[in-house]
Amino acid sequence: MKTQTLIRELSRYEGEYQGHGFSHMEENFEGYFRLEECAQGNGLRLEFRALAGRDHVLHEEVSLIGCQQDGRLCLFNLNSNNSLLLPHPLTRESLQEDGHALLFQYGDPDSSAGFREQIELLLLIDGSIRYTYSWGLPGEAFRERSSVHLKKA
Repeated sequence: MKTQTLIRELSRYEGEYQGHGFSHMEENFEGYFRLEECAQGNGLRLEFRALAGRDHVLHEEVSLIGCQQDGRLCLFNLNSNNSLLLPHPLTRESLQEDGHALLFQYGDPDSSAGFREQIELLLLIDGSIRYTYSWGLPGEAFRERSSVHLKKA
């Protein structure tokens, strides 16, 4: 799909979501997710927090999703686990039986020479969202590390 069409598709999921997930440390957490249009519909702002217990923050992030200079959709992510603002261009999009999957990627998952990460947004046909992180540190295996199934709050 074209970038603006994808932004409109994502905009259909605007709102606040909540759900249960698991972390890379195999901890259960409560996820809080918000998606909203920004810059007069040219992009989206995504906020996410994972809390273990009442107030122990496992992960916190703010991302912007929009069109980068080469025309591709990109998720720019800043989070509490990594102090850098990292671009994650859209590398794969697929329509599945249960929804529309968007895979954003930083680095090469097949190379253990550096940090690499994938963030997948699965926009489910029932209106919920599955938000999944896969990553690998230098010299370590690349694999799925955390996931949360979010329903509209």
